[in-house]
Amino acid sequence: MDFISWPELCSQKEVGGQPTKVITDGWFYKSEECTVSSSVLLGSPKHAAQHALEMAVNQPLEFSGNLRLMGKIVFKGRGRMPRPCLTVVGDLIIESGIIEFDGCFSENGPGAVSATRLVQRGGQVVFRRCIGVTGGGLFLEKGLEQLGGSLTFEECQATAGGGLFLLSSIPGQIGAHVDSNGTIAFRSCTATRAGGGLYAGEENIFCSSGLLQWTGGVATFSQCHAPDGGCLAGGGFLLRQTRLEFSKCRAEQGGKVKPNQFTGGAIAFCDMLELDHAVVHMSGCLSDGSGGAIGSYTCAGRTSSVTMQGGRLDVRNCHAEAGDGGGLFVKDLIFARSTAISVDGCVAQGSGGGAAAGSVDFLDVNVSFQRCDARAGAGGGLNVSGAWKTRGATAVFSSCTSAADGGCAAFGAIESRGTTMKVQKCTAGRNGGGIFIASRVSSSASEMEFQDCNARGRGGCVSLHGLDTVSEIMKFERCRAEFGDGGGLHVHGSWTGKDANVSFLDCKAGRNGGGAAAQNVEFDGFGKADFRKCQAAFSGGGLMLWTAGKIAVPMLFEHCSISETRRDVAGSAGLDARKNLELLRTVEFIDVGPLALSTADTLTISQMNVSTSSFQDMFEVEAGRLLAHEALDCSRLAECKFKAKTLPPMSEIQCSMTSGRASGHGSISCERCLEGMVRWNETCMACPTGAQQCEVNSLVLRAGTMVSLTNISHSLYCPNPSACPGGDVEGPLCLLGHQGPGCADCEEEYFRSDGSVLVCSKCDASSAGLGKQLLLMVGKSCAIFGLAAFSALSAKQEVKFSGVLLNQLMSFGTVAATILTAAMQTASATGTIDTLVTNFAENLVDLSSGSSSGVSHSSLCTVASLGLAPDLWKAQLLNILMPVLLVAALAVMKSGKLSLLIGINCFFPDFLASFGKYLVCYRLEEEGINSIYGLTCPFMPAGALGGVAVVCAVGLTGTLLFLVVRLWLWLSRHNPATADELPPSHVIFVTRAYKDKYKFWETERLLRKTLLKLFSQMLPVTYAPASQMASVSCVLLTSLVLYAWLLPYMDLKWNGAEVGLLVTASIMTSLTSCLLSNEAHWGRSAWMQWVLLMSIAMLAGGICLGVGFKFVSELMRERQERPQAEKPVELPSVDSAGEPDLQAQDGNETAPAQTDIP
Repeated sequence: MDFISWPELCSQKEVGGQPTKVITDGWFYKSEECTVSSSVLLGSPKHAAQHALEMAVNQPLEFSGNLRLMGKIVFKGRGRMPRPCLTVVGDLIIESGIIEFDGCFSENGPGAVSATRLVQRGGQVVFRRCIGVTGGGLFLEKGLEQLGGSLTFEECQATAGGGLFLLSSIPGQIGAHVDSNGTIAFRSCTATRAGGGLYAGEENIFCSSGLLQWTGGVATFSQCHAPDGGCLAGGGFLLRQTRLEFSKCRAEQGGKVKPNQFTGGAIAFCDMLELDHAVVHMSGCLSDGSGGAIGSYTCAGRTSSVTMQGGRLDVRNCHAEAGDGGGLFVKDLIFARSTAISVDGCVAQGSGGGAAAGSVDFLDVNVSFQRCDARAGAGGGLNVSGAWKTRGATAVFSSCTSAADGGCAAFGAIESRGTTMKVQKCTAGRNGGGIFIASRVSSSASEMEFQDCNARGRGGCVSLHGLDTVSEIMKFERCRAEFGDGGGLHVHGSWTGKDANVSFLDCKAGRNGGGAAAQNVEFDGFGKADFRKCQAAFSGGGLMLWTAGKIAVPMLFEHCSISETRRDVAGSAGLDARKNLELLRTVEFIDVGPLALSTADTLTISQMNVSTSSFQDMFEVEAGRLLAHEALDCSRLAECKFKAKTLPPMSEIQCSMTSGRASGHGSISCERCLEGMVRWNETCMACPTGAQQCEVNSLVLRAGTMVSLTNISHSLYCPNPSACPGGDVEGPLCLLGHQGPGCADCEEEYFRSDGSVLVCSKCDASSAGLGKQLLLMVGKSCAIFGLAAFSALSAKQEVKFSGVLLNQLMSFGTVAATILTAAMQTASATGTIDTLVTNFAENLVDLSSGSSSGVSHSSLCTVASLGLAPDLWKAQLLNILMPVLLVAALAVMKSGKLSLLIGINCFFPDFLASFGKYLVCYRLEEEGINSIYGLTCPFMPAGALGGVAVVCAVGLTGTLLFLVVRLWLWLSRHNPATADELPPSHVIFVTRAYKDKYKFWETERLLRKTLLKLFSQMLPVTYAPASQMASVSCVLLTSLVLYAWLLPYMDLKWNGAEVGLLVTASIMTSLTSCLLSNEAHWGRSAWMQWVLLMSIAMLAGGICLGVGFKFVSELMRERQERPQAEKPVELPSVDSAGEPDLQAQDGNETAPAQTDIP
């Protein structure tokens, strides 16, 4: 097609469907209207871009078909026109080049261009300083298709759409399109009503309803402003896979309209804003009303929402000067998967410094609100009047402030599942320094962390009406409620948690609940609740419950406290509940106090562990009624106290190693043990007087002392010191086999020994053991009685040395048994009691004396083995049974007087001494101490009756001794009828060895043996060693002096043997006294004690063995000699002075001696 000139263009018709081409150079001045009815291709000469086509237009141009522009064309408006400079009733197609519209001014409709559609295939299109009503630069009925190139609007003005007006008149449907692969820019454009840069909607801009779908490309809006939508306004927008950038946009109009009517510093809409994988950046935008960046307004009752799926939305430093939503102000926010939203540095004069919405629904998105401020309202970062629903979202709120509730966010309600939220450094002028929720919250499988938030009222980090959590993790750190309750969390209603993990660290409240405050709490499952370094002014340093609580998860309170020191207003530093409180899992308190836990009603504790780092603080619990499922553990505390009207037993409290249990009026406690006290059975008691070392956790007793385990301050002295080894009180207080006060009683299978009632011997309860005991008992009695009877029966023949030796052996055996018994009861002997030497000596001495007086033998054991109760009188009967049988048998076979005399000689000392056991009395405490233990006589009746019994026993013993001595003298006496009549054999038996004037001297031996036996039983050497040894020494010394002075035996060597045995016995007594004295001396040596003990044992055993051997030898010699049967017993004659007539003996040695026995 050929080119035509511009003057021909106005009347040119379309030819063959091909557009008319117009190519020209230089200026064209159009002074009259021109209407072109055909499609036109208008351009500058090819390859002559330096020669632009410049058209000065002062009258409208109108093209009825498509208009294609190429090359470099400039349309310059000249003055006001009734219509736009260029009207295209068809598509305006930009092929290439640079197309500019400059200074177009239309009084009606668009300012520069009005077209059905703009198709840009390339090049640059610029609208500069154009003014109109609907679109200062460009008005499009059916949208914009940008295949490439750039589209720019600069300093354009209009009533709506300062740069671009896209008509979209179908309510709720997409009426306009922007399909872009290029760039679109709006700079410094202005609208007097809406859409400073772009407006999409109906021409009735007061209530737009259509939708604009924007796909692809990049659009920038800079420094545009309008009352609504400083950069972009319309009924609704669908932004898909596009990138929009808004900078310094503003919704304003100089105060001609009330400021709070303006909305959307960058974008304003009334239906919806949908972002589908779009990237939108907004910075420095401002609204004199609400929505500093994005705002919605109500039109014909329709609600607005922002929906976003994929992509990213960034809002920076936007302000809502007189309304809500410094960044966003919409009815609903719906953000779906793979979406990131960041709001930073936004400010609202009202609520929602970052965003304000009616409801929010987040699904798998990342949300961030930082450094936002709600200067006079709630929700410094985000304010949602309705519900905030989150599923799988990640939300971060940081450094936001509000003058009212919710420093970072304020919600009407929250439903959360699988959400991760972090709130930090937020401040609220009222409640909820981090988040405020006006109603109940339901959250599950979420993780929420709150740090460094502050509220002047309640809930330093969070304040809400009610909370239901399932599998939740909530962390509160460094939260502050300056003048209210709940330093970290305040729950106006109930708080329930299942499998929830909640922790509070360094939170403080100006009133109650340093960590959290709630109406009531109910936790169960596998979670836990930790409160560390939390503080309240009045009560509940960790947790405050205004009503009841039921907590079935482990709880920890560490370093929680209250700042109020006045006792009348100060409450608990850990947990305070005003009604019933059930702690059904382990509760641990570390450095919490003094009052750590309190409730006005019933407190139920399953398990409680308490500790302090300084080990000096007091720990207290107060309740109306205290129930403990397990012991109250104060083992890591210096002191603790539990106060309640109803308390568990004091045994249910476990105290530390430096404190003890105590009880008072309505309290049980662990009190610190002071100096001079020892902890025993978890009770602080005064140190006993018998302590060798007494500290709080250590009590070492001196040997010979013990204490009562029920009152360790009560020190007792043991009548048998060897039974009380002393040492650590935690060890055995008594030697094995001993028990009771003073270790004076015997344990089961142990019985009082024959040698001392204060020594316990183990009983062999087996059949073999019983047989051995009976055999030993019978054998001893039969042996000594048989030997004595044999000697007495043979006394008719002659004076036999064997008889003298037998009496001396029995006499020495008696004193040796007494001394050896005393020696064997020392601590040194306790360690060697089973050695061969001591056992041999003891048994040999018992055999020699004809009794069972050793400490390793017990007749009570035999009584018990027979199935009888082990009473002393039964042991007496058992011990006297065999002697009675033997005496009776001999009386029947021979003579009653003979058998009675032999029986008294062999068995009376032991029989009488057995009564001395009843007279054993001892003290367990010093005389004058007022206690239950006085002078104890264990075998006498208690009280006044016991005193009478003692007097009676002493009298009976003395009377019995006197009667027996009289009987003995009567049996020893013989009044012959003729001078030649010989005395009976029993008289010869007891008188033959003595001089005539000392013929009753055997009475001395009987008294000596009896007294020695009686003293050894009445005065146990373990309790009264000095008294026993003194008594033994007196008896021995008396006998020694008498024998050495009077020489009562006929034969001098017999007197020498007796004196020698008495001297040996005295030496043994001295050695035993030394042994006993060393026992109580600190400087004793073990080896010296052993030497003394062995010396005593060898002397006793050796002498008895030697005398016994001599006795057997003499007896055998006498049996081998065959005396003359007819000769009477040869007795030496005596002179008038009672001395033997030595001359008569020399003159007639074979003559029978005459006996002169009165």
